[in-house]
Amino acid sequence: TMTMEQKLAQCMILTNEKDITAGNLQRYQPGGIIFFGVDFQGKTVEQVRTRVESLQQCMRVPLFIGVDEEGGEISRVKGLIGEEIPVFDSARLLYAKGEAKIIKDTEQKTDLLQRMGINLNFDPVADVVTDPNAYMYDRSASDDPEKVADYVETVISVMKDSLKHFPGYGNNGNTHATFATDHRGLETYRKQDFLPYEAGIASGAEMIMVSHITMECVDEENPASLSLAVHDLLRDELAFDGVILADDLNMQAVLKKMSLEEATGKALAAGNDMIFSADFGASMKGATEALKKGEITEEELNVAVRRILRYKLHLGLIEME
Repeated sequence: TMTMEQKLAQCMILTNEKDITAGNLQRYQPGGIIFFGVDFQGKTVEQVRTRVESLQQCMRVPLFIGVDEEGGEISRVKGLIGEEIPVFDSARLLYAKGEAKIIKDTEQKTDLLQRMGINLNFDPVADVVTDPNAYMYDRSASDDPEKVADYVETVISVMKDSLKHFPGYGNNGNTHATFATDHRGLETYRKQDFLPYEAGIASGAEMIMVSHITMECVDEENPASLSLAVHDLLRDELAFDGVILADDLNMQAVLKKMSLEEATGKALAAGNDMIFSADFGASMKGATEALKKGEITEEELNVAVRRILRYKLHLGLIEME
Protein backbone atom coordinates (compact mmCIF):
# COMPACT_ATOMS: atom_id res chain seq x y z
CA THR A 1 0.00 0.00 0.00
CA MET A 2 3.03 2.33 0.09
CA THR A 3 3.42 4.93 -2.63
CA MET A 4 6.65 5.04 -4.61
CA GLU A 5 7.83 8.15 -2.77
CA GLN A 6 7.05 6.49 0.57
CA LYS A 7 9.14 3.49 -0.42
CA LEU A 8 12.04 5.77 -1.37
CA ALA A 9 11.63 7.71 1.89
CA GLN A 10 11.61 4.46 3.86
CA CYS A 11 15.22 4.07 2.74
CA MET A 12 16.24 7.29 4.50
CA ILE A 13 17.26 8.17 8.05
CA LEU A 14 16.86 11.91 8.56
CA THR A 15 19.75 13.77 10.21
CA ASN A 16 18.69 17.39 9.75
CA GLU A 17 16.31 18.96 12.27
CA LYS A 18 14.69 21.16 9.60
CA ASP A 19 13.46 18.05 7.77
CA ILE A 20 11.87 16.47 10.85
CA THR A 21 8.41 18.00 10.54
CA ALA A 22 4.99 16.48 11.04
CA GLY A 23 4.22 17.21 7.39
CA ASN A 24 7.25 15.33 6.09
CA LEU A 25 6.71 12.41 8.46
CA GLN A 26 3.03 12.01 7.66
CA ARG A 27 3.35 12.39 3.89
CA TYR A 28 6.57 10.55 3.13
CA GLN A 29 6.87 8.02 6.00
CA PRO A 30 10.69 8.09 6.14
CA GLY A 31 12.52 5.12 7.57
CA GLY A 32 14.08 6.77 10.57
CA ILE A 33 15.63 9.66 12.45
CA ILE A 34 18.97 9.87 14.22
CA PHE A 35 19.43 11.82 17.45
CA PHE A 36 22.63 13.66 18.31
CA GLY A 37 24.01 15.18 21.52
CA VAL A 38 21.82 18.28 21.19
CA ASP A 39 18.71 16.10 21.37
CA PHE A 40 19.68 14.95 24.90
CA GLN A 41 21.49 17.99 26.29
CA GLY A 42 19.63 19.34 29.32
CA LYS A 43 16.73 16.91 28.80
CA THR A 44 15.36 14.24 31.11
CA VAL A 45 14.78 10.67 29.99
CA GLU A 46 11.04 11.34 30.12
CA GLN A 47 11.34 14.48 27.97
CA VAL A 48 13.20 12.56 25.29
CA ARG A 49 10.65 9.76 25.41
CA THR A 50 7.78 12.26 25.08
CA ARG A 51 9.41 13.70 21.96
CA VAL A 52 9.93 10.24 20.49
CA GLU A 53 6.30 9.35 21.11
CA SER A 54 5.13 12.54 19.41
CA LEU A 55 7.24 11.70 16.36
CA GLN A 56 5.95 8.13 16.22
CA GLN A 57 2.34 9.39 16.35
CA CYS A 58 2.91 10.87 12.87
CA MET A 59 3.80 7.47 11.43
CA ARG A 60 1.88 4.67 9.81
CA VAL A 61 5.15 2.71 9.65
CA PRO A 62 7.05 3.40 12.89
CA LEU A 63 10.42 5.11 12.69
CA PHE A 64 13.82 3.79 13.54
CA ILE A 65 14.86 6.22 16.26
CA GLY A 66 18.62 5.90 16.17
CA VAL A 67 21.71 7.16 17.94
CA ASP A 68 25.41 6.40 17.75
CA GLU A 69 26.03 5.80 21.44
CA GLU A 70 29.42 4.08 21.37
CA GLY A 71 30.72 5.38 24.68
CA GLY A 72 33.92 7.31 25.33
CA GLU A 73 34.19 10.37 23.12
CA ILE A 74 31.19 9.28 21.04
CA SER A 75 28.55 9.56 23.75
CA ARG A 76 25.38 11.43 22.86
CA VAL A 77 23.43 10.77 26.06
CA LYS A 78 25.90 12.23 28.54
CA GLY A 79 24.01 15.54 28.54
CA LEU A 80 20.90 13.98 30.07
CA ILE A 81 19.77 15.36 33.43
CA GLY A 82 17.34 14.40 36.17
CA GLU A 83 18.91 11.10 37.19
CA GLU A 84 22.32 9.48 37.42
CA ILE A 85 23.25 8.57 33.84
CA PRO A 86 25.77 5.74 33.37
CA VAL A 87 29.13 6.72 31.89
CA PHE A 88 29.82 4.40 28.97
CA ASP A 89 33.45 3.55 28.21
CA SER A 90 35.02 3.57 24.76
CA ALA A 91 35.28 0.16 23.09
CA ARG A 92 39.03 -0.10 23.72
CA LEU A 93 38.75 0.72 27.41
CA LEU A 94 35.67 -1.46 27.83
CA TYR A 95 37.26 -4.52 26.21
CA ALA A 96 40.25 -4.24 28.54
CA LYS A 97 37.88 -4.60 31.51
CA GLY A 98 36.64 -8.01 30.43
CA GLU A 99 33.51 -9.77 29.21
CA ALA A 100 31.41 -9.27 32.34
CA LYS A 101 31.90 -5.49 32.15
CA ILE A 102 31.09 -5.48 28.41
CA ILE A 103 27.81 -7.30 29.10
CA LYS A 104 26.89 -5.00 32.01
CA ASP A 105 27.72 -1.87 30.00
CA THR A 106 25.70 -3.07 27.02
CA GLU A 107 22.71 -4.02 29.20
CA GLN A 108 22.76 -0.58 30.87
CA LYS A 109 23.01 1.15 27.51
CA THR A 110 20.19 -0.91 26.04
CA ASP A 111 17.94 -0.22 29.03
CA LEU A 112 18.58 3.54 28.94
CA LEU A 113 17.95 3.83 25.20
CA GLN A 114 14.82 1.70 25.34
CA ARG A 115 13.38 3.80 28.15
CA MET A 116 13.62 6.80 25.83
CA GLY A 117 12.03 4.96 22.91
CA ILE A 118 15.31 4.75 21.00
CA ASN A 119 15.21 1.47 19.13
CA LEU A 120 18.44 1.48 17.08
CA ASN A 121 22.01 2.06 18.22
CA PHE A 122 24.75 2.36 15.60
CA ASP A 123 27.19 0.29 17.61
CA PRO A 124 29.42 -1.69 18.04
CA VAL A 125 32.40 -0.55 15.99
CA ALA A 126 33.79 -3.68 14.35
CA ASP A 127 36.99 -2.10 13.00
CA VAL A 128 40.49 -3.41 13.68
CA VAL A 129 42.83 -0.46 14.31
CA THR A 130 46.53 -0.86 15.16
CA ASP A 131 47.91 2.70 15.00
CA PRO A 132 47.40 4.70 18.24
CA ASN A 133 47.40 7.88 16.15
CA ALA A 134 44.70 6.65 13.78
CA TYR A 135 41.31 8.36 13.67
CA MET A 136 39.36 5.28 14.81
CA TYR A 137 41.83 3.94 17.41
CA ASP A 138 39.92 4.50 20.67
CA ARG A 139 36.63 3.59 19.02
CA SER A 140 38.01 0.14 18.14
CA ALA A 141 38.20 -2.56 20.79
CA SER A 142 41.66 -3.83 19.88
CA ASP A 143 44.39 -4.14 17.26
CA ASP A 144 43.85 -7.92 17.29
CA PRO A 145 41.12 -9.16 14.90
CA GLU A 146 40.22 -12.08 17.16
CA LYS A 147 39.75 -9.76 20.15
CA VAL A 148 37.61 -7.34 18.16
CA ALA A 149 35.54 -10.32 17.00
CA ASP A 150 35.10 -11.42 20.63
CA TYR A 151 34.02 -7.91 21.62
CA VAL A 152 31.54 -7.63 18.75
CA GLU A 153 30.09 -11.07 19.47
CA THR A 154 29.54 -10.18 23.13
CA VAL A 155 27.88 -6.83 22.38
CA ILE A 156 25.66 -8.18 19.61
CA SER A 157 24.55 -11.12 21.76
CA VAL A 158 23.03 -8.53 24.15
CA MET A 159 22.03 -5.77 21.75
CA LYS A 160 21.35 -7.05 18.22
CA ASP A 161 21.82 -3.73 16.47
CA SER A 162 24.30 -2.63 13.84
CA LEU A 163 27.97 -3.10 13.00
CA LYS A 164 30.23 -0.46 11.47
CA HIS A 165 32.24 0.47 9.34
CA PHE A 166 32.48 -2.27 6.68
CA PRO A 167 34.82 -3.36 5.06
CA GLY A 168 36.90 -2.19 8.03
CA TYR A 169 38.16 1.32 8.77
CA GLY A 170 41.71 0.25 9.59
CA ASN A 171 44.30 2.96 10.23
CA ASN A 172 42.84 5.31 7.63
CA GLY A 173 42.09 9.01 7.99
CA ASN A 174 38.85 10.80 8.80
CA THR A 175 36.37 10.53 5.91
CA HIS A 176 34.37 13.39 7.39
CA ALA A 177 37.17 15.65 6.15
CA THR A 178 38.74 14.07 3.07
CA PHE A 179 39.24 10.98 0.89
CA ALA A 180 40.76 7.84 2.37
CA THR A 181 42.12 4.97 0.27
CA ASP A 182 43.19 1.65 1.75
CA HIS A 183 45.91 -0.04 -0.32
CA ARG A 184 45.87 -3.43 1.41
CA GLY A 185 45.06 -6.63 -0.46
CA LEU A 186 41.82 -8.59 -0.22
CA GLU A 187 43.45 -11.48 1.63
CA THR A 188 44.53 -9.09 4.37
CA TYR A 189 40.94 -7.97 4.75
CA ARG A 190 39.79 -11.58 4.86
CA LYS A 191 42.31 -12.54 7.56
CA GLN A 192 41.82 -9.42 9.66
CA ASP A 193 39.04 -6.92 9.02
CA PHE A 194 36.29 -9.34 8.01
CA LEU A 195 36.57 -11.49 11.17
CA PRO A 196 34.61 -9.15 13.48
CA TYR A 197 31.89 -8.72 10.85
CA GLU A 198 31.59 -12.47 10.43
CA ALA A 199 31.31 -12.84 14.22
CA GLY A 200 28.68 -10.11 14.39
CA ILE A 201 26.63 -11.57 11.56
CA ALA A 202 26.75 -15.02 13.18
CA SER A 203 25.57 -13.45 16.45
CA GLY A 204 22.52 -11.87 14.83
CA ALA A 205 23.47 -8.35 13.73
CA GLU A 206 20.56 -6.90 11.77
CA MET A 207 22.30 -3.93 10.12
CA ILE A 208 25.78 -3.11 8.80
CA MET A 209 27.02 0.38 8.03
CA VAL A 210 29.39 0.74 5.08
CA SER A 211 32.15 3.34 5.26
CA HIS A 212 33.51 5.81 2.72
CA ILE A 213 36.95 4.17 2.73
CA THR A 214 38.03 3.33 -0.82
CA MET A 215 38.90 -0.38 -0.86
CA GLU A 216 41.46 -0.20 -3.66
CA CYS A 217 41.83 -3.95 -4.13
CA VAL A 218 38.11 -4.28 -4.94
CA ASP A 219 37.08 -0.91 -6.40
CA GLU A 220 39.69 1.81 -6.82
CA GLU A 221 37.18 4.32 -8.26
CA ASN A 222 34.47 4.45 -5.59
CA PRO A 223 34.30 4.64 -1.81
CA ALA A 224 32.97 1.42 -0.30
CA SER A 225 29.63 3.08 0.41
CA LEU A 226 29.07 3.67 -3.32
CA SER A 227 30.65 0.47 -4.63
CA LEU A 228 28.54 -2.39 -5.97
CA ALA A 229 31.57 -4.70 -5.78
CA VAL A 230 32.06 -4.04 -2.06
CA HIS A 231 28.37 -4.64 -1.38
CA ASP A 232 28.56 -7.89 -3.34
CA LEU A 233 31.35 -9.01 -0.97
CA LEU A 234 29.12 -8.33 2.02
CA ARG A 235 26.09 -10.05 0.51
CA ASP A 236 27.81 -13.01 -1.16
CA GLU A 237 31.05 -13.79 0.67
CA LEU A 238 29.89 -12.82 4.16
CA ALA A 239 26.30 -13.96 3.44
CA PHE A 240 24.70 -10.94 5.10
CA ASP A 241 20.98 -10.56 4.35
CA GLY A 242 20.15 -7.76 6.77
CA VAL A 243 19.90 -4.01 6.20
CA ILE A 244 22.93 -2.31 4.65
CA LEU A 245 23.27 1.36 5.52
CA ALA A 246 25.67 3.82 3.87
CA ASP A 247 27.62 6.03 6.24
CA ASP A 248 26.55 9.68 6.17
CA LEU A 249 26.77 10.89 2.56
CA ASN A 250 27.21 14.43 3.86
CA MET A 251 30.96 13.80 4.37
CA GLN A 252 33.78 15.31 2.35
CA ALA A 253 34.98 11.90 1.12
CA VAL A 254 31.76 11.93 -0.93
CA LEU A 255 30.89 15.62 -1.40
CA LYS A 256 34.32 16.52 -2.83
CA LYS A 257 33.41 14.31 -5.80
CA MET A 258 29.66 14.75 -6.26
CA SER A 259 26.47 16.37 -5.02
CA LEU A 260 24.29 14.86 -2.31
CA GLU A 261 21.63 14.15 -4.95
CA GLU A 262 24.05 12.18 -7.12
CA ALA A 263 25.49 10.39 -4.10
CA THR A 264 22.01 9.27 -3.01
CA GLY A 265 21.33 7.66 -6.37
CA LYS A 266 24.74 5.99 -6.43
CA ALA A 267 24.36 4.72 -2.87
CA LEU A 268 21.04 3.01 -3.62
CA ALA A 269 22.33 1.66 -6.94
CA ALA A 270 25.38 0.21 -5.16
CA GLY A 271 23.16 -1.92 -2.94
CA ASN A 272 22.51 0.12 0.20
CA ASP A 273 19.05 -0.41 1.65
CA MET A 274 19.25 2.83 3.62
CA ILE A 275 21.13 6.12 3.69
CA PHE A 276 21.45 9.03 6.10
CA SER A 277 19.81 12.12 4.65
CA ALA A 278 21.24 15.52 5.58
CA ASP A 279 18.88 17.18 3.09
CA PHE A 280 15.65 15.25 2.63
CA GLY A 281 14.59 17.19 -0.48
CA ALA A 282 17.92 16.59 -2.21
CA SER A 283 17.95 12.93 -1.19
CA MET A 284 14.43 12.34 -2.49
CA LYS A 285 15.28 14.10 -5.75
CA GLY A 286 18.41 12.00 -6.23
CA ALA A 287 16.60 8.76 -5.41
CA THR A 288 13.70 9.60 -7.73
CA GLU A 289 16.08 10.41 -10.60
CA ALA A 290 17.97 7.14 -10.09
CA LEU A 291 14.68 5.26 -10.30
CA LYS A 292 13.59 7.11 -13.43
CA LYS A 293 16.93 6.43 -15.14
CA GLY A 294 16.81 2.74 -14.29
CA GLU A 295 19.89 2.93 -12.07
CA ILE A 296 17.71 1.18 -9.50
CA THR A 297 14.63 -0.85 -10.39
CA GLU A 298 11.31 -0.93 -8.59
CA GLU A 299 11.92 -4.55 -7.63
CA GLU A 300 15.33 -3.68 -6.13
CA LEU A 301 13.65 -0.91 -4.18
CA ASN A 302 10.97 -3.33 -2.98
CA VAL A 303 13.65 -5.77 -1.78
CA ALA A 304 15.35 -2.99 0.20
CA VAL A 305 12.08 -1.88 1.79
CA ARG A 306 11.19 -5.47 2.70
CA ARG A 307 14.51 -5.78 4.55
CA ILE A 308 13.81 -2.55 6.44
CA LEU A 309 10.29 -3.65 7.37
CA ARG A 310 11.54 -7.09 8.38
CA TYR A 311 14.00 -5.45 10.79
CA LYS A 312 11.22 -3.28 12.20
CA LEU A 313 9.13 -6.41 12.60
CA HIS A 314 11.96 -8.09 14.55
CA LEU A 315 12.18 -5.03 16.80
CA GLY A 316 8.47 -5.21 17.50
CA LEU A 317 7.80 -1.84 15.90
CA ILE A 318 5.27 -3.32 13.49
CA GLU A 319 3.09 -6.41 13.68
CA MET A 320 1.93 -8.83 11.03
CA GLU A 321 -1.73 -8.31 10.23
